[in-house]
Amino acid sequence: MSERDELHAVIGVWFRGPLTWYVKRSLKMENYPGVWSLPSVRIARDEIPDPANIELAVPAFQRMSAERLGGAPIQVHDYLVSGSSAINPMRLQVTLHLYAIDFATAPRLNPAYMTEARWMSAAEYRQASVGQQCGLCLRLWSDQAWLLGLADQPFEVAAQR
Repeated sequence: MSERDELHAVIGVWFRGPLTWYVKRSLKMENYPGVWSLPSVRIARDEIPDPANIELAVPAFQRMSAERLGGAPIQVHDYLVSGSSAINPMRLQVTLHLYAIDFATAPRLNPAYMTEARWMSAAEYRQASVGQQCGLCLRLWSDQAWLLGLADQPFEVAAQR
């Protein structure tokens, strides 16, 4: 499989108790335009050979912040989970690494990538995402939030169309 047939990315999950900070993807985005999602940035296939080594992920998150979040200082706290799937509208093999992150100051969204941000519970996310496609990042976060006791059920099931 060539790199053109694959997409690799890091996903930042900023959560406080049952609330998670979601961003609405710009309509200009190639993948999942207009969808409520989590902040992300593509990485090279071999950029993070060991996702559990948080230090390897920091440069990608700094790049994400500089490009998409107004350069807001970002802290990467924990590696959560990785997943891979080819079940998506892009018809690509997607490999994602999710990390717990935090910002010291509120990020400024670059409207080319994200147009809105909102703290939401799982139930609020379910409502906001009605009729939207759910990608691998939300499938992974849904399971993690449930396993961490932040949601009463995996919530992407309701959002998956």
